Amino acid sequence: MHDLKSLFSPRSIAVVGASTRPESVGRALFENLRLSGFKGKIFPVNPKVKRLGSLRCYSSLSEIQEKIDLALIAVPAILVPDILREAGRIKIKAAVIISAGFKEAGRNDLEQEIVRIAKHYRLTLLGPNCLGFIRPRNCLNATFASVSSTPGSLAFLSQSGALGTAFLDKAQSLSLGVSLFASVGNKAILDEADIINYLQTDKSTKVLGLYVEQFSRPEILGRAIRRFNRGAGARPVVVLKAGATAAGAQASVSHTGAMAGNDEIYQAFFRDNSIIRADSMSDFFDYLQIFTSNKIVSARRLAIITNAGGPGVLAADAASRRGLILSQLGRATLASLKKNLPAAASMANPIDILGDASPKRYLDTLKMILTDDAVESILILVTPQSMTKIEELAEILLKHRRSLSKPLAICLMGGASMSSASLSLRRAGLAVFDYPEQAVAALAVLADFYDKEKKKVSNVFQIKMPSISWPEKRAFERVTKIFAHLRSQGIKEIPEFQALEILRLYDLPVPKFFILRSQADAARARKIFPEPLALKIASYDILHKDEVGGVSLDVKPENLVGAYKDILARVKERKPGAAIEGVLVMPMVSSSLAELIVGSVSDSSFGHSLMIGWGGIYTETIKDVSFTLLPLTLEKIRRMLSTLRVGKILLGSRGQKPADFQSLVRLLFTLERLLFDFPEIKEIDLNPVAISAEGLQILDARLILS
Repeated sequence: MHDLKSLFSPRSIAVVGASTRPESVGRALFENLRLSGFKGKIFPVNPKVKRLGSLRCYSSLSEIQEKIDLALIAVPAILVPDILREAGRIKIKAAVIISAGFKEAGRNDLEQEIVRIAKHYRLTLLGPNCLGFIRPRNCLNATFASVSSTPGSLAFLSQSGALGTAFLDKAQSLSLGVSLFASVGNKAILDEADIINYLQTDKSTKVLGLYVEQFSRPEILGRAIRRFNRGAGARPVVVLKAGATAAGAQASVSHTGAMAGNDEIYQAFFRDNSIIRADSMSDFFDYLQIFTSNKIVSARRLAIITNAGGPGVLAADAASRRGLILSQLGRATLASLKKNLPAAASMANPIDILGDASPKRYLDTLKMILTDDAVESILILVTPQSMTKIEELAEILLKHRRSLSKPLAICLMGGASMSSASLSLRRAGLAVFDYPEQAVAALAVLADFYDKEKKKVSNVFQIKMPSISWPEKRAFERVTKIFAHLRSQGIKEIPEFQALEILRLYDLPVPKFFILRSQADAARARKIFPEPLALKIASYDILHKDEVGGVSLDVKPENLVGAYKDILARVKERKPGAAIEGVLVMPMVSSSLAELIVGSVSDSSFGHSLMIGWGGIYTETIKDVSFTLLPLTLEKIRRMLSTLRVGKILLGSRGQKPADFQSLVRLLFTLERLLFDFPEIKEIDLNPVAISAEGLQILDARLILS
């Protein structure tokens, strides 16, 4: 177990690299610590300096004859291992390595050395290559940032030190107080999961914000987050994830890999662990504002109070898009509004109290709305009008702050005329936004978070746990031999004819098929298959069969021999160097409700994930896919189906019977078993998978080994 108490609540701190040199990291680190009002003892360490201000400067950690809880290290990377060993020898419990020049600079060897030292001495280690941390309630700023923070209920962990400083500066302008800020850097020892586990018992933290580029130990992190954001006293986790575009994803040869990218896997992780994702810095701060300013209660039914019709319409549109419901005001409320508001005012929701609305009219309307049980959340819209005195309105809202028992967002539309009121309202802990869409989006996120515990995914897809008979030992042994043979031949990309055989050994629903290796084989197959046939070239050198004329569809059995000769001729002409194993023949599927793509991709951080989506030739055009991480559960399958457009088609329409969802569930669980048995499978691409009310069939398949 890591000693995070010594890290974040130390009684004594040594600053190794404390400096008198202006604008140096060591100087900034020491000055921030001193000026933050830290109540414990501070020991600057620098062999070239005798004193720093009023404090004696020590030549080494060992020269300090008092107990040290925490060492802050800001020296060249090459010196860090020896300092860390010295810290370990004198029983220092925790260290923060500010220094850069480790893994991020190509010195993985140096980073591994400090990991070994920290583990040997059981040192709790933050960094390296980090900004440090701030614990305002302990009057502790252990960073070299130019800004600090005031105490509050928001914890923020950042993988980027530079973004961390931007966060602190913006949070200060929004009056967002911080319970803990930590820059995790390279995460050599401590990562987000360790710090979140520490925060579980921190009552001052109400909201957790994360900036991430890549997660380490996602399974452990997921458990830590679920403890934080689920059950009694659930607290929201808001994430800003970098690298969301295709440009940042690794190219893959299969459809599954090409669409998965890195971000799809992260999105599955966020969804599976009830993490709120912000798509931009603006959204990130909007969500943090709404959670730090309001209690987590039901907020789905919204009332809008505005002094202008246009902003009210924009807010109503945004509410509809984000899943909020405009409250149907009760009779008593409507009667009270009619009695107290001008005749020209709109009593419907949005409630337009007109451009000449005074602060008192806003307050009176707000009081009437607060008593209506049909209203769960409130948005106050204010535009700059001569009669609407913004400063006075802010003072009235602050005066009645304690009576605002329902989630509230305030939108002050404008610029300079609104800045002073915005500042005073935010300082008092109210959520203030510039535009209606921002405010509505934040309220929707609050409503979604509250509802998530009660809102189980609907079982409209009628799925249950299937009874699966796992493959016999001989099937496992046969696939093991196939993979061993392919590896010995240097083959990693397994084409359809071989992939179908592997799937069939695992009792997966593949059509009856044969490999034609001669015209005589074609003549015999003609007698076996009475229905129209599909012919596909079988070659380890050809993955994309269409591109070389390697597919013939709707071939009548009597034309099989001729079609066999034609497909070979086309492929030899277009891909003359390819080694041909034969021609795969299988019956055409007569009809299906939909064509799906089902697959798997392996991620270096998250391991295997499963995917389902809209398949066929338009897979990459439509891009209607959903991923989930293993282990698989029925809840995860329902969640995937509920997010897909093709999911609605599978339910059937216009007299069509719904798809056989149990066959799909069985397929997914069997694929999970295949991946468990053979973790060397990097990707699985089953496309198309024809599904109907009677079941499903895998019509094409491709596997890639790592």
